[in-house]
Amino acid sequence: MTRPLALDQLTVIGADPAELVDLAAAAGFAAISPWLAAVRYDALPATHLRAGDPDTVAMARRLKETGVVINQADGFALGDEAPMDAYRDGVALMAEMGARNIVALHFDSDMERGFDRFCQLGQWAQAAGIGIVLEFTPLSRIATLDEALAFLDRAGSGNAGLLVDLLHLAQSGGTPDDLARVPPGLIRGAQLCDAPGIVDFETYAHNAVMHRLWPGEGALPVTDFIRALPDDIIIGVEIPRDEPALDRSGRAARAFEMSAGAIRVASA
Repeated sequence: MTRPLALDQLTVIGADPAELVDLAAAAGFAAISPWLAAVRYDALPATHLRAGDPDTVAMARRLKETGVVINQADGFALGDEAPMDAYRDGVALMAEMGARNIVALHFDSDMERGFDRFCQLGQWAQAAGIGIVLEFTPLSRIATLDEALAFLDRAGSGNAGLLVDLLHLAQSGGTPDDLARVPPGLIRGAQLCDAPGIVDFETYAHNAVMHRLWPGEGALPVTDFIRALPDDIIIGVEIPRDEPALDRSGRAARAFEMSAGAIRVASA
């Protein structure tokens, strides 16, 4: 069994927008998951997108030429200073570029304000004809699967779903078996990687952004995770590597090879 894979931004950090598409196409990925431009992080030189920007125009052109699509559009971080006006424009841009979903994370110190902002993002996404997925992580205010399910149940939006990252699931104490409790159709995104297992918070926070392991290289239940996912989603490959010996092209190729191999094992 083959499943479509998306090259997520962190795997080839530093790639410019059109390069991200070309790296994905060359390695065999069906999709990409880039970041939005509204919030910049100095430590993360990610692909940032703006309507009319030459780099964004170049990305749109390469998407059409290669057939690669945008799976999840990341970067909609709901912190205390979330730039909601810019996010509204970003939702429109992502819809125009054919994204399936936008990804939101709740970092707001005011839980109610963060909830309201998530619902606002969901309304904009619904009006634009795309979905919104909530990513949970111990790094955010929505730390566990159960918290995410309660949050989404309260939001009650038909276009809102769940994004499950294997690293965050494991670190929060969850397992692939827990995904059987998720209502059918709610899991609309997933991110694949490997890691040493549950570690101290500082190590986890570093690894989440800077250094993960190839599937099968660590202690996470990669095979069980893949088997627990719905068949109709694109699996994102998010594997940042602190590995100078591999350039971005090498990282993309290795990420696809190891992830596709893990899917073959899970499908056997």
